[in-house]
Amino acid sequence: MENVWLNLPVKNLDKTDHFFRSLGFQPNGENYKYEELVSFLAGTNGLIVHFFKQKIFEKFVSAK
Repeated sequence: MENVWLNLPVKNLDKTDHFFRSLGFQPNGENYKYEELVSFLAGTNGLIVHFFKQKIFEKFVSAK
């Protein structure tokens, strides 16, 4: 099965990391945390959730 990616904006990566790890989300590999995002594996179906800093995420979805 192919992976499904979900990209979401957040204001604070450290708080997001702590919150989702406390819920039992598994980090996406050893280098799951970068300056601009934190990445987790969710469930057993290959769902990858990337939480991007809001300003970075806005660049991806901007229509300008």
